[in-house]
Amino acid sequence: MNRVGFFILIIFAVFVSGCVQTFSGYSSELNKYGLIYDSKSCDDKFIDEKIKTNSDLLMWYELGGSMKRNCLDYNASNFYFDQAEDLYKTNVDLENFASKGTKTATSILLNDNIDSYRGGIYESIMLNVYKGLNFMSMNDFNSARVEFNRALDRQRRAKDEFKNEIENKIASLENENKDAIQAAQNEQTQKTIYGVYNRSVFADFVAYPDFVNPFATYMAGLFFFADKDYKKAYEMFKESLAMQPKNKFLQEEFELSQNLLLSKNRNQNFIWLIYENGKSAIKDEIKIDIPLFIFTDEVPYVGISLPTLTNRANSYEYLIIADKKTYKVADMDRVIKTEFSKQLPFIITKSIIRTAIKTIINYQIYSKDETIGLGVAVFNAITNKSDVRSWVSLPKNFQVARVLNDGENIAIKTPDGDILENVLIAKNKSAIIYINSPIKGSINLHKIFF
Repeated sequence: MNRVGFFILIIFAVFVSGCVQTFSGYSSELNKYGLIYDSKSCDDKFIDEKIKTNSDLLMWYELGGSMKRNCLDYNASNFYFDQAEDLYKTNVDLENFASKGTKTATSILLNDNIDSYRGGIYESIMLNVYKGLNFMSMNDFNSARVEFNRALDRQRRAKDEFKNEIENKIASLENENKDAIQAAQNEQTQKTIYGVYNRSVFADFVAYPDFVNPFATYMAGLFFFADKDYKKAYEMFKESLAMQPKNKFLQEEFELSQNLLLSKNRNQNFIWLIYENGKSAIKDEIKIDIPLFIFTDEVPYVGISLPTLTNRANSYEYLIIADKKTYKVADMDRVIKTEFSKQLPFIITKSIIRTAIKTIINYQIYSKDETIGLGVAVFNAITNKSDVRSWVSLPKNFQVARVLNDGENIAIKTPDGDILENVLIAKNKSAIIYINSPIKGSINLHKIFF
């Protein structure tokens, strides 16, 4: 079957199957989830309805896990996260090349929303971090250790594996229409598109080391501290400081771990305040008019839909515990943008090829039958959608403060002095007070004792 026939068959299949998101995208559904999440609702009816559709299960399991975690239902949260991790192992990590090739062929002719959601490396790492935190809240430190080790292992393997994946994806495009490939490689076209990104998403952007989430490394160190594995804690805090050598708080944590290795300060107890601030950058859609060099006698400008990243707001700029401000240890926006920057060459190349192929097919059909050609043009327009799916409930950044636990009542305050929580921890205990605040006025508090 030639490409035109295959394209018409896909159009028919999409209409019959009712793949709504192929036409509408996912922004509306993710906005609905965001409103539920911000309201601190523990009703997972919306999540369960999405799961029953058997579509984009990975994303909905991640979002369900976040919702249940903030409801302090750690078993239910880990149930959702377990389902998501199983999908990473089977549908993402072990998916065979033939299956990936079929998905690429279909999404080339429609848009990436036709494929099941595959998540990101940073999401798979945060999945294990949150599972570890849930187990810590349930005082199951043995299971928590497994999860933090998995998160660290994912970070170690990510760089080489992701590089190979991108190379394989780009190689899978080499058999596409030669005119479309030439259009994707055109210098003027590339300059137009990258110029838009450099002026927006990547303006003043400083990348983290490839696929490293500083919070995963820091939190693993704090877990090992809580589990009295001081050598491992020292190694993690040393690694954290190496990533951010000017970070004063990480310097203090590193010095604490050094002292503990020397059997100093082991009788002291501390309270850590970990603060998840605001909402992370999320995917959005932009339309860019690009010159499409596919005909010799004319150069049409065609609107191409591409994913971008949109920053979202802080909640409280920082929190205060016993007159100490929380200090930023990881910027989730930077983590997300770092990974997005690595994916972008493939995303752009594939999007230009898709647009070029659709334009060529439409031209061929229109030259034979104007009515059908117009119908195909309308179909192309309404499927010109970008993939904006992501784990939208992640925070903008992670902040931490540490104070000595003297057994007295300690207030946690906003920058305006409003008291969010009074905590009283037995003097012979250390604790982690973990606060998530997606928006001002919405506070989710977790407690871990050791």
